[in-house]
Amino acid sequence: MDAPLSGSGSRRAHFRSDVGKFRYCVGYLVAAHFRSRFRWQITVVVTQIQMEMGLSLFTAGEATFRWNVGLLAKGDVMIRG
Repeated sequence: MDAPLSGSGSRRAHFRSDVGKFRYCVGYLVAAHFRSRFRWQITVVVTQIQMEMGLSLFTAGEATFRWNVGLLAKGDVMIRG
């Protein structure tokens, strides 16, 4: 009677170790998936920030340019007047 019990017990232990390995693999894959997804989201956010900063810098430069042109035009008018 001892032989089948020890056999089933070792089988049960083997099954538990397989489940543990499976859980570890699934956990690793899920973590890797979310890590890569998180990295991608960070990249998108950084890209958006860079684009917004670039646009704001461009807009500020354009406004400064327009303001300078406006001053030049006013000065031109004042010189002419």
